[in-house]
Amino acid sequence: VCDAAIEHEVDFVVISGDLYDREARSVAACRFFVEECQRLKEAGIPVYVIAGNHDPLREQPDLFELPQNVKVFGGHKPDIYPVLDRDGQTIARVIGQSYLGRTDPRKVHLDYKTPDTSVWNIGLLHTQLELNNLNYVPCSLSELKNKQDIHYWALGHIHKPQILSQSVPVISYSGIPQG
Repeated sequence: VCDAAIEHEVDFVVISGDLYDREARSVAACRFFVEECQRLKEAGIPVYVIAGNHDPLREQPDLFELPQNVKVFGGHKPDIYPVLDRDGQTIARVIGQSYLGRTDPRKVHLDYKTPDTSVWNIGLLHTQLELNNLNYVPCSLSELKNKQDIHYWALGHIHKPQILSQSVPVISYSGIPQG
């Protein structure tokens, strides 16, 4: 993924949870992620990450400090970060909220509020997209479609790539790069 991001000179990378497969992260996995993010930093590519059910936010700090280009969203309320181009102009906003534990029954997406729609607003959400499933941020496709100020929903949790809506708001699961 990082090779492709650098090769295609993308403006930024988003990760919608489950970066790690379990809460107990290996030293090798942590080191690899930090090294890859450092490569992205050297290419001028910021990284925006929410924690999912496999890798919820932890009270103890990670073994390695993340480079400054990595923004990890908190878990108590939605955070919003502007995405700046190389001239310092805002080209998009990324909004998201991390899991605090292995499950999250909160409808956090309802609290995603953006200042305006002058740039693309991208919502990161780790969900199974099941309204009655209280383990993985219960919501429905229609709830996401009805959020007028979000232009793109980058969903995590389902590991198979799927495009659920091709019109604005675009809604998709990116899947995972491994087989």
